[in-house]
Amino acid sequence: MSPFSSLARLLLSTAAALSVLMLTGCGPQGDNTPAVSVLGIINQTSVLARPVINLQVEEVSRPAQKTASYTYTATGLPPGIGINADSGLISGTPTAAGAFPVTVTVANTKGKSSRQFTWTVIYDGFAIQRVSAGIRLEAVDTTTANTRYWCFKEVAGPNPAIPATPASDDGCWQTNRIQTVSNNGLTPLYVMWTVDSSGNISQPISGPCSTSLRQKAAEGADPRTVVCVQTSLGELAIDIDAVNAPLAGAQFIAHTNAGFYDGTAIHRVFPNAISPQYPFAFAQGGAFVYSGATFIDKQSPFPALAAPFEYTLKNDQNTVSLMVSLDANSNTLQFLGGFSINFANNPCLNQNDANCTDTAQSPPLPVFGRIVYGADTTVPALRNLSLTTTPWGELSQPQSPPVIYGAYRIR
Repeated sequence: MSPFSSLARLLLSTAAALSVLMLTGCGPQGDNTPAVSVLGIINQTSVLARPVINLQVEEVSRPAQKTASYTYTATGLPPGIGINADSGLISGTPTAAGAFPVTVTVANTKGKSSRQFTWTVIYDGFAIQRVSAGIRLEAVDTTTANTRYWCFKEVAGPNPAIPATPASDDGCWQTNRIQTVSNNGLTPLYVMWTVDSSGNISQPISGPCSTSLRQKAAEGADPRTVVCVQTSLGELAIDIDAVNAPLAGAQFIAHTNAGFYDGTAIHRVFPNAISPQYPFAFAQGGAFVYSGATFIDKQSPFPALAAPFEYTLKNDQNTVSLMVSLDANSNTLQFLGGFSINFANNPCLNQNDANCTDTAQSPPLPVFGRIVYGADTTVPALRNLSLTTTPWGELSQPQSPPVIYGAYRIR
């Protein structure tokens, strides 16, 4: 089996308030062995390092199914959140951001039943949506329960810094927690403050993408194109090489500007070159959305690059390349929006590289950029993910696939 067949297979196949989860009794066919059922669970969203709104799992079985006691369990909860086995109360403070597939189970002496939902933990700041007019910023107001006004300010310039706290009579204060800003292809830094009914102004919250990333991206002479990628494991800044990879770089930028990567996942990780069949170390993402236990192919709105032939740049450590797929109708290679992050020098992903000792070299991947921020933090976190085996026997699927919150061109 060639390494390409394995490489392409996945691509082709695929606490002020209290919230209540109602566990409604519904026995199986027949009445001899009734069981409880878990119904009515909805997806949850919480903010990193903020106590969650307590989630009370309640059992409301039919009288014939009731027993003196129930046992409540939950798997996959975000780190820092737990469930009381006797009461069914879920509480805690999340310590990691990401999307976590959770299974809640309730059991009694007559049986048990489970349901799944997704618990998403986000960073405090903005909920960002792309709209026809540009970018929609909505404040994630978790600092105080009685916020009355919000202030948004755009920070211009290639080397941004957080401005001074606005005065109480600053014209920026508004009663609307939503701000829609035009987008000319570049996403500037925005800073937000809140003020409560007592006049207390919060600490500034900035985004999208941190000031430290933006300041690093500002290093070097223009013209340069830099994309910030925010993930559940941290941030990345990718410097696009428009000179040596104009087609591949333009493909990545087009998907970025369209918001294509928002909500996609890192679906495949090879932390090391594990065998002659897999002589490379990389992570791949941006092509699938993770839903429950499956990856769903995200359809690109742009034509594929059938053959970019842009192989001047090498798949060296901390470079980023387009991910290859296969057009089943024409049996030809193509490149859409998915991308690969090289953990190490991967000569077998280059075109006819003499340093590749594997006899069945993988189809070459066109490199379009290099990671200039996050190489010492986010990249190692990706490389150290816990993995599980795919249905076709490849140990490469993250047990908890990291989420790509968004990708933004910032320079």
